[in-house]
Amino acid sequence: MKKLVLFLLSCLILTSLITFQANAQVLLDDFNRSNSSTVGGGWSEYEPGGSGSGASVSNNTLLLNSQTSGAGASNRTYVYQDVSSKYATNFSANPGTVSWYFNMQATLSQTGFNLGQRGIAYVIGSTSSDFISGGNGYAVVMGHNGGKLRLVQFTGGLGNANNITGIVSTSTTFTTQKFSVKVSYTSATNSWNLSYRIDGASFADPTTGSYTSVGNGVNSTYTNSALNYAGAFLNYDALLNTQALFDNVYIPNALVLPSCPTLSLPANNAVSQCPTSVVLKWVAGSTGTAAASNYKVYIGTDGGGVTTPTNLVNGFSNGVVTQYTPANLANNTTYYWQIVPSNNAGSVSGCSIYSFTTSSAPVIGSISTSTNILSTCGGVTNATLTSTATLSTGTLRWQSYNGSTWTNLSSSYNNMLSIQVTPVTTTIYRATLSSSCTNAVSNTITITVPTTPSYTVTASLPYIESFSASPSCLTTDIVSGASNWTYATSFVNTVSGNSVNPYSGSYMAVFNGANGETAQLITPNFDLSSGTMTKPWFSFAWVGGKNGTGDKLNVYFSTDNGTTWGSPQLVKTAEYTWFSGQWQNEGSVDLSAYAGSNVRVMFEAVSAGGSPIAIDNIKVFNMACSTPSGLSNVGATYYSNTFSWNAMGDSAQVKYRKTGTTAWIYGPYVKTNSWFWDKLVPNTSFDWQVAVWCGNGSVPASSTVTTLSNSPAVTGMTVTNVSAGKATLSWNAVPGAVKYRVSVSADGGATWTQQVDVATTSRNYTTLTAGVNYQWRVITIYGYLYQLPIDTTNGPQFTTASCAATNLKDSVISATKAKLTWNAISGATKYWIRFSSNGGSTWTTPVSITTNSYTNVALTAGKTYTWQVAGTCDGAIMNYVNGPSFSTPASRIATIADEPETSQVNVYPNPFE
Repeated sequence: MKKLVLFLLSCLILTSLITFQANAQVLLDDFNRSNSSTVGGGWSEYEPGGSGSGASVSNNTLLLNSQTSGAGASNRTYVYQDVSSKYATNFSANPGTVSWYFNMQATLSQTGFNLGQRGIAYVIGSTSSDFISGGNGYAVVMGHNGGKLRLVQFTGGLGNANNITGIVSTSTTFTTQKFSVKVSYTSATNSWNLSYRIDGASFADPTTGSYTSVGNGVNSTYTNSALNYAGAFLNYDALLNTQALFDNVYIPNALVLPSCPTLSLPANNAVSQCPTSVVLKWVAGSTGTAAASNYKVYIGTDGGGVTTPTNLVNGFSNGVVTQYTPANLANNTTYYWQIVPSNNAGSVSGCSIYSFTTSSAPVIGSISTSTNILSTCGGVTNATLTSTATLSTGTLRWQSYNGSTWTNLSSSYNNMLSIQVTPVTTTIYRATLSSSCTNAVSNTITITVPTTPSYTVTASLPYIESFSASPSCLTTDIVSGASNWTYATSFVNTVSGNSVNPYSGSYMAVFNGANGETAQLITPNFDLSSGTMTKPWFSFAWVGGKNGTGDKLNVYFSTDNGTTWGSPQLVKTAEYTWFSGQWQNEGSVDLSAYAGSNVRVMFEAVSAGGSPIAIDNIKVFNMACSTPSGLSNVGATYYSNTFSWNAMGDSAQVKYRKTGTTAWIYGPYVKTNSWFWDKLVPNTSFDWQVAVWCGNGSVPASSTVTTLSNSPAVTGMTVTNVSAGKATLSWNAVPGAVKYRVSVSADGGATWTQQVDVATTSRNYTTLTAGVNYQWRVITIYGYLYQLPIDTTNGPQFTTASCAATNLKDSVISATKAKLTWNAISGATKYWIRFSSNGGSTWTTPVSITTNSYTNVALTAGKTYTWQVAGTCDGAIMNYVNGPSFSTPASRIATIADEPETSQVNVYPNPFE
């Protein structure tokens, strides 16, 4: 009975002869063409020695040849082809069983796939066209662990023997035989079969005749990947004429349709799409099906639902490009679109139909104008331009024409525009309406001013120009350049982003000239013949100015109605203040020296290209200021105070400083008799002054204030999102605090690290240490320029997650091999293993893996090893943990595991005989 069992077992391991009937296949290439150093036929070549040196067509076969000989000539050459359009290269998506047939031959014995060895392979499928080090997939090889014919899986290319794992192997070693090879894969069971036939003196048709079945194996590692590339591969050493021959390559004729693409842009039912910039985009269908070799585009107004649109674009072949730009789309129209993929299996049906609606064209309507002469302002001519455009459809801009170019009028983007026009001129105006798609242009309006206005009007005192209407009663004149004073309701410096609004009223005068441009703003006449003390008063603001740019405001006075002006009596240079666009007041020039009946004031702006200037609130009157009174502090807290004084004058400004210091911090000009400020520091004494501005300048008065000491502690301190190296610390806002200083301690508060000042109420730490108990604290910081840390509050302790390996074990497999295991670490993305054979004095370069076991096959017999494991958590390598030391035996331990493809061990003598 025992003999019978042994007999049956021996029968099972005998190689069986099986005759295969040819399944439906398609010929990829039989290389039946003229000899050529270029393979052609859709193949791409990798030849280190240059084109034609490694791959060629010779005698109707594919020949791969070593390119040089001699020391150091080892290398690889291969050919590849993208077969994704021919069948489902995601093998598991193919129904039933699919098969590959081909011929192959090596001209020398094969030794391996490391550099300097010899090996050949036909690659059934790879995720990359880089067969040396870049792709994962399956191949039939000779040379891996000797000259056996093997079906293998490879990871990271065929350029390293460690990357190759056997699935099925012959028990016989071959050298230079000519083979027909068949490989079959069944998706339902993930089973593989390798069969071969020795053909003799020449290659036979691999799809006919009998085969020897090597056996079956199960492998699904990469069967659900896109194995788009097939080809032939030769690994050669320094010997001359190391060659591999391939012929009659057949691939599965598994006609699998691609899946419908995902339509991405525009979104379904999208509206307001610009008809000139619509781009249709889609994403290829999900994996598990064959790739599309062409996309047909359908667009029209006649589709929708399940009806394919056709009246604009009817089945345009777009190739494999996944976007299409339609032409000739109309405004305010709904279009339907569909993308239909196809390949050699046919076209897909039932793909989604999306729609989008284009935007409406801008409509500007017509423009009209009216002119009026304001004689009370010296005969200045003003015009009002009006448009009937619908502004919701775009941006309206007014333009003027100088005979050759159209120029945008500054800040003129409304339906109505009032402008001051130049006497004795004819100017053409128009409006343009632009949208993101198209522009519209209105009709033109021509305005002619036939006479020069008179400037003999005398203004009565007190004179006040608040620009409550546009234009003002002042005249303007360009001295150099093309820019002039304009009247605006607001102004934004497009370079700095700073802005300013009128000091009072609805308008202000603004000059925004380029470098070297100068313009003048001139008041009416004043009768100052009485000789009483009178001072001109005005408010001005530099909009985004910078010190030292050279921008100036010159103030001149004339006693002959503007015929002569003399030298400027007041010069203001551009000043950058910490309140952007802050209004400043000026009233320091005494006009008693200019007694007469024809006094005029001129404001001349000189631009150096840095600081636009605004003027408002021009006054000429007689009013003196007295010293401010009633200074008091109202509602002082630990961080704020209301500075108050008796009402008087036109405006006021508060400045303050910490008692005992010299630098003042200035507040804005205010038109009230108080100013609230919330950027003070707790428990601190401040000196402050208020200056009140009147017609003859400003008069200051002083006081002090001391803030309270009861600043609150931080509340609501919480810790969230704690992991091995990260944590989010949060807290409630503290009134008056301008910043928070956050730090952590890993040693119970002895030292504090990772300190940072933030203006928000949370801090994300990303470089903490795993498995450590942390304390943390928040220090509140108060003040504007005097930023001082005041109060410290400790938050709740937290412990980062552990990233240490546990339950470390080893198993010595042989004299050169050991398997190491440990428990998986929660959250770890990688593991790093290193070894020491000298008790930890030196360590090998760490090896990175993604599983919690590792087999080292390169140990030295008769040595004691120490090993360590570290995990990568939150993107950082954490601490190494020691595993138990182990020793390799001095002689080799033979195990079946050393020969994973051996299914039987015979022991002699046999005790059952």
